[in-house]
Amino acid sequence: MQRSFAVAFVISMIGAAPALAQHINAGADDKIVGRWEGSYTSDHAPPGGYNLVVTKDSGLKATIEMTSGTQPMQTRVTEFKIDGNAVSWTQELMGMSCKAAAVLAAGTLRGETTCPHGAISFLLRRK
Repeated sequence: MQRSFAVAFVISMIGAAPALAQHINAGADDKIVGRWEGSYTSDHAPPGGYNLVVTKDSGLKATIEMTSGTQPMQTRVTEFKIDGNAVSWTQELMGMSCKAAAVLAAGTLRGETTCPHGAISFLLRRK
């Protein structure tokens, strides 16, 4: 009797592991979900404003608004991922596919977007 109970318990815990992992990741997502504002600098363009909005519905979604002076820059975000305090995404910027990575530390999201012709560094704070 005890053996069958132990086997049933182990099987139920194996089934619960994916749900537990989703719950743990949900807490990590909550640190990033929201509106982040700041600025960027670039080795290839003048500095500007940077707004990142991360939402969570059935999955994660991010939008980025960048401005150079008063001119908005068109950008599209795909492959947005959170892994603990690390965030990454692919960003279409000026017709190019760029890779971005950032780290959340001390309430700031600091990172870099690397494009074929240059890089953009950014520092954002939650609003």
